[in-house]
Amino acid sequence: DDLHFAWTCSITEDGEVFNPCRTKAGAQLHLGAQAIVTLGSNDLSAMYPTAEYPYLFEVKVFKGSMMSQSFTMPVTLTEVAIPAVSIRSDSGERLRDGGIKVNAQDQLVVHGSCSVMSSGAEGEGMKLTWKFSPDLKTESLTVDPWLVFAGESVVEGTTKRESEALVVAAGSGALVAGSTYTVELRCEDISEDEEAVAQLSLSVNTPPRGDDCTSCRLSGSECAKADATQGEPIFDTFRVSCMNWADVDGSLEYQFGYTSGDIESVFDWGGSRMIDLNLPPGEMSLKARVR
Repeated sequence: DDLHFAWTCSITEDGEVFNPCRTKAGAQLHLGAQAIVTLGSNDLSAMYPTAEYPYLFEVKVFKGSMMSQSFTMPVTLTEVAIPAVSIRSDSGERLRDGGIKVNAQDQLVVHGSCSVMSSGAEGEGMKLTWKFSPDLKTESLTVDPWLVFAGESVVEGTTKRESEALVVAAGSGALVAGSTYTVELRCEDISEDEEAVAQLSLSVNTPPRGDDCTSCRLSGSECAKADATQGEPIFDTFRVSCMNWADVDGSLEYQFGYTSGDIESVFDWGGSRMIDLNLPPGEMSLKARVR
C-alpha cells in the first residue's frame, strides 16, 4: 500500500524525439495520479490517430524512499467508420426502459436501418441480419418464423443507408406469453470488415386469468335452478358473466355478444364483468372476451 502513481503520454515522429501527447485542439493530455487511468470515447475522438509510431503511455510507481518502477505500453489509435445501426417498433406498448410489450397473438413489426460509408454501388457491401434471443417457436429448423421486407436504399454523398422491416404475423404462435426476448439487428460493412449491433427488449404479455365465463336465465336476481339455458324470447333475461378475472397489468375490459344463425351481435368493450340480455327467438351462441 501507500503507492503513488505518475502517468505520462508521449509520441515521437522519428523514433528519437519524444513529445507530449496533445489533443487536436493543441492541449496537452493530462492523466490522473491513480492506479487505473481510463480514456473515454470523447477523449479518444479528441486525439489524432497514430501513424507510424504509437502513443506511449508510461506509469511510474513510487513508494516512500524506495526506487521507483516504471512500465510503458504502446497504444495505436486508429479511426474507422463504424456502421450506424438503429432499431425501433411501434407495436404494442412502450415500456419505461425503452422496450415494448406485446400480446402473444398480435402482429409484431420491428423497423431497422443502417448507414455506412459508401464505397460503391447502392446496396453493395452491406449485410443486415435479424436475430431473436431466445429463439422464437417454429415448426421448421430451416425457416425463420418471421418475414423481412426491404425498405429504402439510399446513397447520400459518402453515406449509404438501408432499411428493413421484420414482421411476425398475428396468430403465428411464435411468441410465448410471459416470455422476454431480445430483438437484434446486426449490420456488417463488408468492404471495411466492421459491424455494429442494435437491440430492442421485447416482453410478451401474460393473458388475464379467471374462472370460466358462464351464462344463465335469470329468475329474479339469481340464475334459474331449472332449464337455465332456455327461456322465452324477448321476455326472459339471460346473464353472461366472467367473474374473478385479473391481470398483472391492471384493470380489464370485457366484451360480450351472441350469434344467431349467420347473424352476430357484438357489444362494445367495457369495464362490467357481466351483461343482461333479452334475446330474439332461436338458438343462440353466447360469447365473451376479456382483455
